[in-house]
Amino acid sequence: MERYKWFEIGTGQTYEATVSALRACYFDADNGYGFRLEEPGSHLSEFSFIQESAEVEEYTDPFGEPVVYEIKRYIEISFAVILDAENTLYLRVLNPPRSVKSVKDAFASVFGYRFYIAQVNLDIVYFMESVARLNGRVGFQVTRLKVTGLSIGEKSLGSLVVASTTNAIEDFKKSFPNSNHTIERLKFSLIMEGTRQEFEISSSGLLVVSHELSELVASAVHSSFSQASKMMLC
Repeated sequence: MERYKWFEIGTGQTYEATVSALRACYFDADNGYGFRLEEPGSHLSEFSFIQESAEVEEYTDPFGEPVVYEIKRYIEISFAVILDAENTLYLRVLNPPRSVKSVKDAFASVFGYRFYIAQVNLDIVYFMESVARLNGRVGFQVTRLKVTGLSIGEKSLGSLVVASTTNAIEDFKKSFPNSNHTIERLKFSLIMEGTRQEFEISSSGLLVVSHELSELVASAVHSSFSQASKMMLC
């Protein structure tokens, strides 16, 4: 299973110019970072971001003399720049680390003040239904559901995780038929080509799926983006 995280980005340039600018910023030992174009495309180009990390370590040799040496490591993050049908640019990071600050800072150094990165807002129920329609809902199950902002009283809100062997959404609705809530995360599965496939999706644009199916469901992700609310990353 692979993890994919989407962000909306702006560079102040066209998709083609954005790809060219990143390609021109190849790894440089003086800067300690850079980009490598792995696979170009008319609407999706795959890159690697490489960053050098140096650590100084010290130990004492058998003769009591201090020895200092530097260890250099290289961090590599795979990502894609994507242009959707509405001419919006997206950054899709493969197996993202806890923070994408290093990638964000590198983009900002290339594009300057014109660059921004924003968290997406994804309609995950719409995404789930779009994927389910791909195979006619064969073997469809919603196995896990996380709900936040659940109204449990006049002055109280709560969060809830529902696990089910059939359909967690339907089970939740039966227990809380008229509640205000937000579905934050879903885990569901269905049978595709004779094999049960699992999907996990969050409203902030994190998708867990097998590598083989990642491109197949990508269009469902993009059709599920909501432009109503974006939160700029700090």
